[in-house]
Amino acid sequence: MVIYIQPNGSSQLAIEWAQSYLLTNGYDINDLPDTIRAMPWSKITHFSTSKGSIYLKEMAPLFSVEPRLIKTLAQWDRDSVPKVIAINNDLSCFLMEDAGMPLSKHLKVEVKIDLLVRALTICANSQRKAVNHVDALLSIGVPDWRLVKLPGLYLRLIKREALLKADGLTSAEIKALHILYPRFSFLCDCLSRHNIPETLEHTDFHDNNILIKNSHLTIGDWGDAVISHPFYSLVSYLNSATRYHGLKEGDERYINLQNIYLNKWIEFETKDQLLEAFHLSKRLRPLQVALSFIRVKMCPNLESSFVFTGYISEALRDFIEAET
Repeated sequence: MVIYIQPNGSSQLAIEWAQSYLLTNGYDINDLPDTIRAMPWSKITHFSTSKGSIYLKEMAPLFSVEPRLIKTLAQWDRDSVPKVIAINNDLSCFLMEDAGMPLSKHLKVEVKIDLLVRALTICANSQRKAVNHVDALLSIGVPDWRLVKLPGLYLRLIKREALLKADGLTSAEIKALHILYPRFSFLCDCLSRHNIPETLEHTDFHDNNILIKNSHLTIGDWGDAVISHPFYSLVSYLNSATRYHGLKEGDERYINLQNIYLNKWIEFETKDQLLEAFHLSKRLRPLQVALSFIRVKMCPNLESSFVFTGYISEALRDFIEAET
């Protein structure tokens, strides 16, 4: 069962606003609105209109940067993001045009490596373009998770003992995380010594957040995005591909995807250095997963709830096991 916490309690007001906007701007609404996704951090409602499908997305406060981010990205990377047609900041919601179905559903019929390659290439190209716009992205509220910030975020996280224990960690595991703080800081420092620029990082990049329509791919669900090391996106993508599409670490398809992404950054470092940075990103990635789910748990009424329990502890346990 999915428990949905309405962002700001605004669902009915958001629907009324969406209907008013559409009717005022020449959209005939063909049917009653249909909720197609309801999670603690967002809710998506579908409107069938005379101009095609339109989607209303409502967001919990910690994820409400999404429409501003998409609009900002569209200034230099229009083809890789959905088209936002209206934003209501007071109700933390926005309207966007139909960008298609999740690529994950498309790939359930047949795993097409060329589509996985295209999606990963779009991600890398978007990140490369965003390198020159980091200050603009920070100014609109994209969180700063750059490597210099991560040790502090790590410390704040492991001090939240009540939350960590409620999520499944033991006192011994929390103690281990404190002992591993110097190791974590060292890994951040090692990765920062590489010349790869930090940029926009989706934090949840996989084929369920890539949309396909008439063979065109766009990246959706930007509410989790941060400014951080770009290679976390590759780690997330490959982890998902191994879990759902039968790829295995080290096999030809895995290495092909890995190298296609890394080659997008070849002007900054040698292939060996890029590969070293990728492996460091894999070691640091569990903290990013934990921090992302902390934001989920901070949605209204969720911190003390059993919904989505275990994700934080699983990620941090992976880090402990890998580094001890």
